Amino acid sequence: GLNKLDLRQKPFVHLQRQLTSQPTLPNNYINAIYKEEATNLLWISTRNGFCSYNLADKTYHDYLSWQNSAEVNGVDVSALVQATNGTLWLGTRNHGLYTLRRAGGHATLTPLAALVAQPDQAAPSVESIAEDRYGTMWVATINMGLARLGPTGQLMKTYRRATGLPTDQFTYLLYDRNKDVLWASTRNAGLLKLRVTADS
Repeated sequence: GLNKLDLRQKPFVHLQRQLTSQPTLPNNYINAIYKEEATNLLWISTRNGFCSYNLADKTYHDYLSWQNSAEVNGVDVSALVQATNGTLWLGTRNHGLYTLRRAGGHATLTPLAALVAQPDQAAPSVESIAEDRYGTMWVATINMGLARLGPTGQLMKTYRRATGLPTDQFTYLLYDRNKDVLWASTRNAGLLKLRVTADS
């Protein structure tokens, strides 16, 4: 589950999945969290989809999750980040990428075809996502290298061992906006420092 500690008042709050007909935390295995200040929503990604948690009225809205039993295994949402245009990007293990766009009180969840495995390849497993100052998205996978996507999800380029990188196995991304540097941690090749430009 997820724990909340108010450092001013010190109450300890524990959010966890409940067996109820109402929307709840999709799974107690939490992969990532992100607070959207403008809406006071906490976005939570789990091994059974992801959800928004309204910090004001304490309600959930679930996406990509199965609600049939106490032990659920829906889409494993491993990474989430909000782009500067408000779009929420979600990476999954073995189910590719999704975007969530909201307008006029409606939310549209869209699977992206940018990272699609070939018939003889394993499905991409996304571990981290970062946005650069040019509005493009960098996606780190554990099995298919790095991918750079445009703001609407079109694949711009992939970077792998075949294109000169020392590994295809990436675990986390950190973008330094002031220096246009993308730091990329790997499973088997240490930490890489990549210079980012508008088109490379």
